[in-house]
Amino acid sequence: MDAGAIAADTAMQLGIESSYEYHKTLVANDTLVYDVVGYNGLASRPEFAIIKRTTGNKTDTLVKEITMGVIVNAAINDLNTDGVKEVYIITRSINGGNFVGNVFAYKASDKLSPISFPDPSATDNTKGYLGFDSIYFQHSFIVRRYPLFATEDSMCATCATGGYKYVYYKLQQERISVAQTEIIP
Repeated sequence: MDAGAIAADTAMQLGIESSYEYHKTLVANDTLVYDVVGYNGLASRPEFAIIKRTTGNKTDTLVKEITMGVIVNAAINDLNTDGVKEVYIITRSINGGNFVGNVFAYKASDKLSPISFPDPSATDNTKGYLGFDSIYFQHSFIVRRYPLFATEDSMCATCATGGYKYVYYKLQQERISVAQTEIIP
């Protein structure tokens, strides 16, 4: 074994990993994992890549996308319980001074096939929506929670006086759509 070559390879790998703003390994099963890496930050052109690793440590970059924000979470789930998992990447970007969440979703079969996630302004009555949303998983739903702002409210996450709106999204037949909404004062 060449200890010098191993040390150089390790140093190179550590250098690459430290350049990522985000890195998370998602375990699909005993023989398959996906690495989600975010890079380039907000100052330039933020991007992410999803790298598939299988037994034998064979790697394959399956997806490269521009995020327009930073990755705040990545997860692997089977929300529609069809036996095929999906990879989800949750991002947050600044839009007009507000933090706005977005979801990139992919069906994880032989390759990653994109699943569109609805824009809140296109799928829901967003009166009072100014961002500051949280996106998370709850049971078989993706949940978007955001404060509702009145016109006289100051622009901060805790200044909204209209309560919170919860939008529950469901994956059905390769499509994510709004399943229900509720407002909690």
